[in-house]
Amino acid sequence: MREKPRSWSCPPPGSRDSFNTRRRIPTAGWVWPWCNGARMRPFSFGRGPSGAGVVAAGARPGGEGYLARTFQSLAVPEFRLLWLGMLFMMGGIRIQMIAQAQLAYDLSGLAFAVGIVGAGFAPPILIFSLFGGVIADRFDRKRIIQIAQIGNLMVSALVALSIHTGTVTIYHLAGASLCQGLVFAFMMPARQSIIPRLVGEERVSNALALNAGAMSLLTMVGPAVAGILYAQFGPGVALDAVVALSAAAVVLTSMLPSMPPRRTGGESRVGAEMLEGLRYAARRPAILGILLLLIALTLLAMPFQNLMPVYVDEKLGMGARELGYLMSAIGAGSLVGSFGVAALRKGGPRGIVLISSAVVSGVSLAMLSGPANLTFALAVMLIFGVGNACKIALSNALLLEQSDDAYRGRVTGLYMMSYGLMPLGILPMGAAADLWGITPTLFVAGALLAAVGAWYMLFMPRVRRL
Repeated sequence: MREKPRSWSCPPPGSRDSFNTRRRIPTAGWVWPWCNGARMRPFSFGRGPSGAGVVAAGARPGGEGYLARTFQSLAVPEFRLLWLGMLFMMGGIRIQMIAQAQLAYDLSGLAFAVGIVGAGFAPPILIFSLFGGVIADRFDRKRIIQIAQIGNLMVSALVALSIHTGTVTIYHLAGASLCQGLVFAFMMPARQSIIPRLVGEERVSNALALNAGAMSLLTMVGPAVAGILYAQFGPGVALDAVVALSAAAVVLTSMLPSMPPRRTGGESRVGAEMLEGLRYAARRPAILGILLLLIALTLLAMPFQNLMPVYVDEKLGMGARELGYLMSAIGAGSLVGSFGVAALRKGGPRGIVLISSAVVSGVSLAMLSGPANLTFALAVMLIFGVGNACKIALSNALLLEQSDDAYRGRVTGLYMMSYGLMPLGILPMGAAADLWGITPTLFVAGALLAAVGAWYMLFMPRVRRL
């Protein structure tokens, strides 16, 4: 039987030219006009003369099997650089979060001070993310990422210097947390909105799921590494490691192609562009529906991770070691969920999976009112982690797919703003836990979240059919 033609690409001899010169052959995928259909290696990549875009050569995403489909975006060299840079940067941030929290407690002895340092990133994200999205839609996204990463590196270096010189105070740590929130408000819209132009529209959900998988792995490994460095060598060495990882991220992303904006009209004022971004999201029911679902998840599910020490102490009667086990269980579940999402193809039931993640997260929280047993809690945290990963990967991917490139920075800014709302969930849930106990608080929050997911499944077909 004659082998079915596959999608291949053939670059021009001795050059690396733009993919705009290729033509479409219906029976054999993308081929270069001058190579007479000669079969070359699959997934060959190029960039335009101005570096305006990098896309995968294959007409169809993915490979033949599950593994090839799961890791298909990593076949794009430019995305590999972005992904590895994110891995180093977020690994450093994970270590810094744990080290700063422990150092804040060592300096002050106050849980409130630890909370201030830990939540300091949220206000800048809430206030500046939409502005950061406008910047991402106006300027070269690679340059924005680099400037933000250098800013993050400088903040970490200053904290490390203050530790080594013995001048560090709780105010240094709180200021560093605020500065990092500001950096994220500008970096993440540019970093996320650059992905469709690196991997192509068909691979967006796969690429973001791989990002979520890396984050899940860091959730499992990062706290342990931070604890070892802090306990064995002190906070200064832990921050030195953060500086080294941040520098590696800067080097990796410096090798990305330039990504100038694709303007749809003339220049306008920043305030007008911010309002236009809000109107753009409001006019599109699918985008608005995803954002509102994400806000519900942020307010009802995410605060639980900050209140886990209370659950471990009040419900299980245990301490820090068991807290670490439960955090690792969330990371393991997130890793499984991320790889599951990475294998989903465009056109699959991704909207249903996204809505189901809300139901799964809500039911998991409600289940924590069950037996006071560590094994049971670990199993529930695995399930919670799966739902959490599906939410992170799919919400961002579907938002990017539903947005025009000229608005992707602002839409991602709105996505980031939802995370800035997290203190609005933490404060009332913390107060409720003090008044009525952590178990009924988690049950009510879980039941509300599951009800939101069920309502979406029944009455939000625009999101369900994505």
